[in-house]
Amino acid sequence: MKKVIALAVFMLAICLSFHPCKAQNDKNGHYILSKKIDGVEHIFSDGSDTSDAKCKQAVLLYNAGICYYKGDSIEQNYKMAVRCFQVSSEMGLVASQYAMGLCYFYGRGVRENDSLAFRIFKKSAELGYPASWSLLGIAYMDGRGTKKNVAEAIRCWQKAADVYKDGSSMLHLGQCYLRGEGVSKDLEKGIHYLKLSVRQNNARGMYEMGMCYLQGIGVEKDKKKAVQYFNDGAELRDAAATNMLGECYLRGDGVFQDKEEAFKLFNTAREMGSNKAIYNMAQCYEKGYGVEVNSAKAAELYAKVAGKK
Repeated sequence: MKKVIALAVFMLAICLSFHPCKAQNDKNGHYILSKKIDGVEHIFSDGSDTSDAKCKQAVLLYNAGICYYKGDSIEQNYKMAVRCFQVSSEMGLVASQYAMGLCYFYGRGVRENDSLAFRIFKKSAELGYPASWSLLGIAYMDGRGTKKNVAEAIRCWQKAADVYKDGSSMLHLGQCYLRGEGVSKDLEKGIHYLKLSVRQNNARGMYEMGMCYLQGIGVEKDKKKAVQYFNDGAELRDAAATNMLGECYLRGDGVFQDKEEAFKLFNTAREMGSNKAIYNMAQCYEKGYGVEVNSAKAAELYAKVAGKK
């Protein structure tokens, strides 16, 4: 059934007809069109065919790519996601161009290529695609595809936070202020930006706020509030938040101790890709926390953790 749904979306995108519409040039000379499709604004660029049907086709292909990328309603398949994004990006949809940058940045469905990813993020950011500024900032901060430039990373995140209300950029700014990385250390500003990211439903921001309340960083220590933030992040499927919620249940920090619930949460976080959760599960199997002692399983998981380091 999942394959049928994805195939239907793909074929629908291919079979659409043509209708004319208008486009314009932005101040940088890029050919752009901001067009609302099914109630959502989409940006098109670079002399693309701006007929209604072609715009809808590009968006449908992008949506199909997202389904394949995330494994949403269909088996996860990065290569199929790239095929959808590639065709859609060639039709001028900036969201798909950004998605191609993500694939190159993380090597999903294509060979990792930092330089190409950086160029894509830079162009899509200039065209006004909010999420691009966050990844562009990461590229500058880590020196991926470009020379390391912490000041430029901060500038990208600040613009995205101020202009586009981008939750990921608010998160990065909060982390920088808490650590004094690229800016003067300012715990109050750090907490401010983390809270802003939470308001934008940023799951990792919820995890970071939970850690601040758990450890008393920039706020008064409050384990119950920490658990609330971890729980909120876990509901949005953040692996780190899910794992930390498990640790709270294991220790009884801010919540009634429940080792069986802790084990379940570790397993969920493991499925999300948390290496720390694998280690915690190994400990549970070794010591019988929420599960029967199983030394062989503990050794297997410890080996798996070691192999990932």
